[in-house]
Amino acid sequence: MLPIAGCSPGWTGSASLTSCYIAVSAYKDMNGAKKYCFDEYNATVAAPKTETENSFISKLKSGDIRIGIYGNTYQNVWEYYDGNDVNLTVFSSSPFCRDYSTIEDCITMQHDDKWKVESCSTGRGFVCQKRLNFIDHCSPLGFFQHPYQDICYKKLGSEYYDDALNACEAEGLDILMPKTEEEHAFMKWYIIEYINDNVWVGLTDIDQERTFVWNNGIDTGFRAFGYGDPNNAGGDQHCVRYDSISSYNWNDWTCNLRSTVVCQTLACQTLGKNYQYNDWTCNLRSTVVCQTLGMKYQDND
Repeated sequence: MLPIAGCSPGWTGSASLTSCYIAVSAYKDMNGAKKYCFDEYNATVAAPKTETENSFISKLKSGDIRIGIYGNTYQNVWEYYDGNDVNLTVFSSSPFCRDYSTIEDCITMQHDDKWKVESCSTGRGFVCQKRLNFIDHCSPLGFFQHPYQDICYKKLGSEYYDDALNACEAEGLDILMPKTEEEHAFMKWYIIEYINDNVWVGLTDIDQERTFVWNNGIDTGFRAFGYGDPNNAGGDQHCVRYDSISSYNWNDWTCNLRSTVVCQTLACQTLGKNYQYNDWTCNLRSTVVCQTLGMKYQDND
């Protein structure tokens, strides 16, 4: 297939799609495929959201293709990598070939474009997908980037909550604040695969019990607490973290215990002095306002 404007060399797309795609020769299970796409390309496993996209992806690689959809056969609930529900359904007449010892299923696209259900541990070929005109602003600066959001993240050490805020501020950054399902789904996956530790979220109810406020004061209404949380166990759980005991959903937690710190900022394109990469310069302390995320970074001068 011919290349398309907005796609990197070796990638392809079409005028009607908003993503770029590349077929991978390796065979991997679902976790291996996701890590490969992210590590190699800052991309995700291709996940068609329309019949047109489904047909396009199927032609990129011969044989069965693993796609980036997860779910549970018993509940008949399927989700994309970004946490959104799957509305497109192109299952074959006999879709189920699963490992009943697992609670999570994955989807494989067959040669006829139809889907079947398989265990996520089954090795399959796959296609990586990234957004059209994607630019990696973050990794050259020592950050990692959300594949479908202009957000850069940086992992620091383990700190008490107040010290975590100070550590991020010293870098000119905000503490981690996932305010959408897409941001949360990506960070949950990243924490499980790459950090494997509890991680602070910039959300507290210190001022008023059960009234949680984001560190920058702007609320989108999004929450991702695990089952039974928040519960303020012991009467002093006023901070929030991604927690292993909640399957890396959010859990209210004591602020004076340590957790890993992840900071974030916009993948901005402003003039400045702090971070430079070729002809692109991003000063994380320049004044930048993002209406969606509600983040503001103050001038350093």
